[in-house]
Amino acid sequence: MTLGVDSAILNDRIADALKQGTSGVVLNLEKVRYIDSSWLGTIVNAFMKLSRAGGRLKLLNVPPKIMDLLVMTKLAAIFDIFTSEQDAVNSFFPDRPLRYPRAMREDEGDTRIAKENRSRLKVFLCHSSADKAAVRNLHKRLLAAGAHPWLDEADLLPGQVWEREIPAAVQRSDAVLVCLSSTSIGKTGYLQREIKYALDAAEEQSDDSIFLIPGRLEPCDVPERLRKWQWVDLFASDGYDRLVTALQARALALGRNPVLFGQASAEGQSI
Repeated sequence: MTLGVDSAILNDRIADALKQGTSGVVLNLEKVRYIDSSWLGTIVNAFMKLSRAGGRLKLLNVPPKIMDLLVMTKLAAIFDIFTSEQDAVNSFFPDRPLRYPRAMREDEGDTRIAKENRSRLKVFLCHSSADKAAVRNLHKRLLAAGAHPWLDEADLLPGQVWEREIPAAVQRSDAVLVCLSSTSIGKTGYLQREIKYALDAAEEQSDDSIFLIPGRLEPCDVPERLRKWQWVDLFASDGYDRLVTALQARALALGRNPVLFGQASAEGQSI
């Protein structure tokens, strides 16, 4: 049985499948762009119910962002994940061939995706809540360009302790972009703490490394403690391109995948 996830009653559908004697279920995630912790719990619960009945839940067409979440939570290791519905169905029958037998095998799917994520340049977006709209747009463009930008509202999971996760994310990053505006520099609060985390991490880098990049979202003063580093004016017509050039240099130095200019830059979108 193959189920789509546009139904909000997955548990009921699993119960019906078990009553009918169907122990093999394929869950198609193709049209899903976001799942919250409740949906994640529902999928795990469905997996456990089927497993107790001697069955198996397999995932189909998992979008990249959701795969990232499965890898992060170690759930990718327990699911069989497929890109072909026919393969997913055939996998329940040992005598049937698989067209893509190694496309996303249980014992290697999480490893392959984790390796892909490690090769993407990790960029922490340090910002004030007042600049959230501009930073969301920047996050979107960097994602499209092949980078792995870290943004609290996108990367913090429900239930995580943000005061612990944010400094850890800074330490794991390949580069930190400190987004500045006239509003943010005059505020005390968590932005200043994030800047401190970034400065601490920058001290561990070599002097010639591109790691901490001050980025002005609008004309404003750069705080004294950040003036050591050349800043980029993201509001300027060539600001985003200059940022990408710096990130490309950082990616090259670390052996990461290059950050691409892409269509967003060509269209001249403003931050």
